[in-house]
Amino acid sequence: MNTKLTILIPKELHIAVKVKAAKEDKTVSEIVRGLLQEWLKEEKEKPPPK
Repeated sequence: MNTKLTILIPKELHIAVKVKAAKEDKTVSEIVRGLLQEWLKEEKEKPPPK
């Protein structure tokens, strides 16, 4: 099940993301989901603090 997430970003960033997403034949949602998944994955891969 998907849930909606609303964020505020600068207009220029939104346009740039939409353009790059279109060039890669992806949606902005696909890109954001992938980035969030990678970010969470990095946290899991960090060694525990000593």
